Amino acid sequence: MGQLSLLLLALGAAGFVGTSAATAVLERHLFRLLWAVPLALGLVTLSLVMLPPGLVPVAVALALWGALNAAAP
Repeated sequence: MGQLSLLLLALGAAGFVGTSAATAVLERHLFRLLWAVPLALGLVTLSLVMLPPGLVPVAVALALWGALNAAAP
């Protein structure tokens, strides 16, 4: 598999984890989720812009971005 395929697989798997985590937290902490997820998503997006072009840091940040993006209500 190429690097792009692995990055997309990690993005999809992280999205599944983010959706599952958000579902578990949604009923008890809706308002925290409504402000914390977009804030964290913005910080991860900025880190993606500022990271050096290496596979591992970008893969970790992209997986985190995928989990947060899927968790956004």
